[in-house]
Amino acid sequence: MRRRRRTFGWIDTAIIIAFTIVVLLIFFSVSTKSSAKAEDNDTWLSPEIQSYCEDIGMEYGICPELFEAMIEAESSGNAGAVNGSCKGLMQVNVPCHRDRMKRLSVDDIYDEEQNIRVAADYLLELFEEYEDPGLVLMKYNGTSNAAERAERGDYTCYARKILKRS
Repeated sequence: MRRRRRTFGWIDTAIIIAFTIVVLLIFFSVSTKSSAKAEDNDTWLSPEIQSYCEDIGMEYGICPELFEAMIEAESSGNAGAVNGSCKGLMQVNVPCHRDRMKRLSVDDIYDEEQNIRVAADYLLELFEEYEDPGLVLMKYNGTSNAAERAERGDYTCYARKILKRS
């Protein structure tokens, strides 16, 4: 006995198309929710990092959102990030801040809280000297002609990005 080959009719085709559309809608709905970026209202940093930012921010008189924005830009929240001599969440330049680390009893620059504390101490020093947040961020980021640029209102992309995000 010979089997008859089944062909797709228009109803079968419509069902396949509808199913495909539903699957795609579900996929895009889930993927846009799960891939929310830091540019949205909330940060994707861990609650522990956010808590350290809040506590240290209160201690140093610096808004925690500034720390969060810097962490997002500097290390994407990776406490083990390394870029040359810059290390940790806030990419602290260890050779430049060895004395500061000693004074603050920081012995592990990769520790989230200690890293934020060293950066906060440096930022406070910069704020006390310059006051202008854009200039402070450029100095923190190592912009060599930061003062001249700030005087002209010509802030780096880094400084503008952090100021906007925070």
